[in-house]
Amino acid sequence: MKTAYYKYTIITYLILFSLTINAKVNFTPEQVVKLKNKEILININYKNNKSWPTFNLISYLDTSALEAFAVFSQFNLQKKYVLNVIESKAKQEKANIVDVNYILDLPWPIPNAKYTNRHEFSKISKNEYLLKWKQLKSTSADECFGEARFFEQDGKTLISYRNYIKPSSALAFLFKSKMKKDTLKNLKVIIKIINDWTKNKNSNYQNSMKKINLILSNKIAY
Repeated sequence: MKTAYYKYTIITYLILFSLTINAKVNFTPEQVVKLKNKEILININYKNNKSWPTFNLISYLDTSALEAFAVFSQFNLQKKYVLNVIESKAKQEKANIVDVNYILDLPWPIPNAKYTNRHEFSKISKNEYLLKWKQLKSTSADECFGEARFFEQDGKTLISYRNYIKPSSALAFLFKSKMKKDTLKNLKVIIKIINDWTKNKNSNYQNSMKKINLILSNKIAY
């Protein structure tokens, strides 16, 4: 059993790692079943002697890659559904660069966090889009970076999500085990929002599509 587990873990890691290089991947039959059952593949790894992990997640979506890209990056509304986000305000610095100021509710005794992340939008190909982010300043973290890639393969749309955070507070270690649960919970909520908004074609969806088309046309959306 242990051998099978380690083999599965290694295969999952290789698949998730390859997404940072090339979005086109081959899944094992077991992984395809999990994805079709709306499960999220998750890999946690420690690289370059970092004491905090990088989270890699991948899941199927019920939308096009562009629609998912649009809804995911509707920054000003993230405070309504992203776990613990109290405030999210976006400001577009360049055609494809958007800075977002966040306020995050953190568990006692850690004070609420104020931070700014810079997001860079890229169209990789006709049905592949990439959003990368990095921390500009923060009251609670020494380092943060990540990316979300949306692409279509074999008639399916996938999201590949990667994020790394190094908290600055020594007290953060008290909540280290909670980080995996919160990361997975957040992505589940985001996937539901992407699917629901796209299915209903509501005003939030319309606004999202308008903004992403402006950004991809090198125009100001925020």
